[in-house]
Amino acid sequence: MAQISKQQKAAAVLEAASAQFMCPLCNGSVRVDGGGLLCGEGHRYDMAKNGYINFLSRPASDRYGKAGFTSRTELYRHGFLSPVFDWCVQQVVDWQRCGVLRVLDAGCGEGSPLHLMVKQLRAHRVKIHPVGIDISKQAVHVAAREYPGSTWLVGDLSRPPLQPGVFDVLLNLFAPANYDAFSRLLVPGGVLIKAAPGPDHLKELRSLVAKKPIQAVAEDGETVDHFCRNTVDASRSRCKGTFPLDWQGAQQALIRSSPLAWDADDTVLQGAEEAALTEVTY
Repeated sequence: MAQISKQQKAAAVLEAASAQFMCPLCNGSVRVDGGGLLCGEGHRYDMAKNGYINFLSRPASDRYGKAGFTSRTELYRHGFLSPVFDWCVQQVVDWQRCGVLRVLDAGCGEGSPLHLMVKQLRAHRVKIHPVGIDISKQAVHVAAREYPGSTWLVGDLSRPPLQPGVFDVLLNLFAPANYDAFSRLLVPGGVLIKAAPGPDHLKELRSLVAKKPIQAVAEDGETVDHFCRNTVDASRSRCKGTFPLDWQGAQQALIRSSPLAWDADDTVLQGAEEAALTEVTY
């Protein structure tokens, strides 16, 4: 029996989703053409070897790096933030409409949250077509490699390569928001689900590496207020807990995957890795 490659699987997914895309350069419709997408003005976007489409005309800066995304994948596979994702899934299950739900994860990172939620939604017998988009090519590369069943895009949310009014559910989980774009992308009556850090999020790690933890907390509160000002019928819930760092390499994975450590010098990072953390708050 012939084997189907990841790229062939991705091409089939792309074909099914192609009507949702548009060219970010001219805003024209695109069609599947060979191993990629082509608009009427001749702008072409080829599919990468492992099955994602890059809509950026120039690469974006990225401070995570391969090690950061690999560490984040490892954390998620051990259950980091699972209660948050469980709550998000329940919101979709409670809201769901008939037919196939078109779900966009805006700021999908390395893809684990969307993948985990898709598995749960399908277990609830929710029919779903998932799309993930992120400005980081490295992140989307990991997502497409690890989770080939979804559509993965490299793109800028300030000019998303997506048609207006096509998504039933839009997820924005621990990622920057663009509410003008979100409003344009959602169908009328669609649902936007955002997760943002609470005041105690990663407080144990902040105490070890962050230079301005008090400022970080203030910014998190502003994120929630900004969400409520920019959405209709907004509601908020708090999900707080602790995640045990009880497996080998857990603390190192946490540090490497967090932007909190980006500006810490080597001495601070070494001290953080040597500190005896047993759990972290989310």
